[in-house]
Amino acid sequence: MGGLVKGPDTKSDQWEVSYSYSLSPRTLLYAGYVKLNNECNAKYSFNINGYTINTSHSVSSAATVPCNGKPSGAIFGIVHFF
Repeated sequence: MGGLVKGPDTKSDQWEVSYSYSLSPRTLLYAGYVKLNNECNAKYSFNINGYTINTSHSVSSAATVPCNGKPSGAIFGIVHFF
């Protein structure tokens, strides 16, 4: 799971874009996109599942593996107020 860490390169930025559309005075639709941009030692996630951010600095013979996770997600929904 994600969590708080301390030390160098532990910053994370969050970006979100969303839109709501009213179908009636009590019903609306919404959609959005969210992205976390973790620095190398940060491991923040959305805390809704067991997705673990890899912060190891491993290097393979073919290429360098990124050391930070950049999880993202889309949301869609409908809300009705009773």
